[in-house]
Amino acid sequence: MTSDKPELEARCEERDTAPRAGGLGEVLEAGWVARELVEERAGAMRRTGRRLGRMLKELKSMETELGRLDLTLQLPGLSARLRSEIQAEIDLSVDAYNHLREAACNAYRQLISQRESFGFRGHEMVRRCYPIPDLLLLPDAVEETIEA
Repeated sequence: MTSDKPELEARCEERDTAPRAGGLGEVLEAGWVARELVEERAGAMRRTGRRLGRMLKELKSMETELGRLDLTLQLPGLSARLRSEIQAEIDLSVDAYNHLREAACNAYRQLISQRESFGFRGHEMVRRCYPIPDLLLLPDAVEETIEA
């Protein structure tokens, strides 16, 4: 085997050249394939969980920044122009936050689906480990919601 071959290719080569003992060889090969499938599914679930964790961390960071902008907006003596610029930045940040939140919701659903494909049915631990924050509404949207 050469060292520059990918690991999976090397495994396939070993499997193809391994001596077979009739039915036992087929059983061993089926076990190898099953193990590879389980490893791949577990790896996909791990990657989804990590991606979701990064998204949730970024959402927390964005939430902190939005809080800072909101406090800045409340400072007395701000010019109308500066207040308008800060509000525009808040609006854009809320939009970006909600888009990232939607992506996190999709990753969460993907993780649940992957867990269910493994046979896991309880997902309380996932809910606790990966809490999806609420959607953020702009102040105008909140007023429209209250009036409706």
